[in-house]
Amino acid sequence: MARYALVVGISDYKSNYLKNLSKPIGDAEAIAQLLRDHGQCERVTVLSGHVTAEELEDALTQLIQQDAARNEAFIYFTGHGLAVKGGLGGTKGYLATSDCTVTIENNQPKRQTKAISFSDLNDLICDSDLSSLVMFIDACHSGELIESELVERSFAELNSEQDYYLITSCRGHESAWAKKREDHSVFTGAVLDVLVPEKVNNKGYISGDTVFAHLDEALKNSRQEPRRFGKGRALPIVWFQGRQQNGEEIYGSVADTEKKSRRNWGIPLQMPPLPEHFVERPEHQDKVKEQLLCDDKKTFGTLVVSAIYGLGGIGKSVLASKLAHDDEVQARFADGILWSTLGQNPDILPLLSGWIQALGDHDYKPTAVEAASNHLRTLLYDKKALLVVDDVWNPAHLEPFRVGGNGCCVLVTTRQAKIPEAHKYSLNVMTPEQALELMTQKLKEELSAEDRQQALDFAARVGYLPLALELAASQIEEGVTWTELFEDFQDEVVRLEALDLYGREDIPDDAKRRKYSLTACFNLSLKQLSAEQLRQFAWLGIVPEDVSLTQEMAVMLWQVSKRQAGSILRTFSSKALLLLGAKQAGPEARRTFRMHDLMHDLAQRLLVSAPQPLQEGDLPGLGMTKAESP
Repeated sequence: MARYALVVGISDYKSNYLKNLSKPIGDAEAIAQLLRDHGQCERVTVLSGHVTAEELEDALTQLIQQDAARNEAFIYFTGHGLAVKGGLGGTKGYLATSDCTVTIENNQPKRQTKAISFSDLNDLICDSDLSSLVMFIDACHSGELIESELVERSFAELNSEQDYYLITSCRGHESAWAKKREDHSVFTGAVLDVLVPEKVNNKGYISGDTVFAHLDEALKNSRQEPRRFGKGRALPIVWFQGRQQNGEEIYGSVADTEKKSRRNWGIPLQMPPLPEHFVERPEHQDKVKEQLLCDDKKTFGTLVVSAIYGLGGIGKSVLASKLAHDDEVQARFADGILWSTLGQNPDILPLLSGWIQALGDHDYKPTAVEAASNHLRTLLYDKKALLVVDDVWNPAHLEPFRVGGNGCCVLVTTRQAKIPEAHKYSLNVMTPEQALELMTQKLKEELSAEDRQQALDFAARVGYLPLALELAASQIEEGVTWTELFEDFQDEVVRLEALDLYGREDIPDDAKRRKYSLTACFNLSLKQLSAEQLRQFAWLGIVPEDVSLTQEMAVMLWQVSKRQAGSILRTFSSKALLLLGAKQAGPEARRTFRMHDLMHDLAQRLLVSAPQPLQEGDLPGLGMTKAESP
């Protein structure tokens, strides 16, 4: 289950009643960085400085109703709060935005425009499909959100499976304070003081209850009293990675410092993130890891991870990524992990140049592959680095990347498994239990006995291929029944076999059946898209397969707004049509996306396919000519 965070720190206000604030920008960045490092967040969105009502409303709606739907949401707000007394005597609480206006009568706010009311925020939350919500509000009168009977009554009516934990910096009639000599506000400073490795519990995280207990004590003699409201299970706020010492798990300090030092000293860790619905496969992970960590120099060199009979979609890249994320592997290769994805027609020179720059040499500008490879060999001569070369189709493409010294190792994923002088390892398909776990994770709920059996039957029919299983689970998640999915799948496989797509390929029958199964799952998923979504997917064939897809690139590709582009990318990711990529640098740390090479091939075929399909059941394409397509 993914977690999405929105951190807001508003410092600039146009209203004469609201003074500009010095702390919110720094408070917001400190909280956001903590969440990036230890919050296990898919994305941390930051709004700081000048934030209008429209920007804040859009961000809250995007987070609560879209990004975090059936997922976990985290909100941290720091800025001005308002308590406005209505004409009938009631008082309402508001979050002040940069463009809000306040009308004052008798030195008290009487009316406002463009502030966000706590009651509207409450309604937005109650109408959502969140799995859980953690919310901190560091603002004057923020306790109004919790102390309102309406809020408590509304939250009591929420789904019993939803968990909520809200903390405000003061009661409804109180102000929140900041001291000039301190870097942060009183409340946020106390929050940061408790979110440290030393406060972690034996499960490796710091809970909302631990945070509030500290706040209650830390603010006891201040002019503000924090308030809380909780429902459901205890919710973690942050996690700290642990390490084994004397047989016990030790959290924070050394293990955390080691990770921070790798990042702070610029040691490259280029591997992509693990998929959201990752399933451990120890029978393969442990064997490959053992080879990577072996001190026998004869085992150094190239380690090939190949799928059975070269079939795609079996999980080669995920296995490599899992190993690259392993703490012991990172400790063994202390000078970093470099990663390049090649594909069928790689542009090798920019990939080698990227490795050179990742190793800290920004002055060298190679103009030829051989020169770049030789320079890398010099840079890596005395280094301990893991070099991952993903999706190798042609053994010749790998040679420029085989540049490490004795302290390095090259890890390759390929369908061919014909890399000379390599230790070859064949990756098998998932077990039935692993397949069921993957689909259960994707569906975010336990399956009934009947559904479990249908899921296992379908997994067996598609050959236990992880990519096919995710595509299938996405359709079930959207309301297709197992019976309908099985019928549609059987019909599509029959149609593909009649076309004899893979008849000429010299591969065993079981591998050919899996290829037909995977293609059928692709096609069924794409047929669930709207006509416009299918066109947008086809345009992804323009993008080189080894390039990370950013929101900015999608804006240019689809000619839509930045927000629309982000929504489309997330939709394709939720349907397993796109893979998650690394986060971008910068305050928003937006997630990038990648295409599985099989998906990229399909998108490229759609570029040149006829808009009006010639064969029944074929997908409509864009009708581009070969010269027009990439």
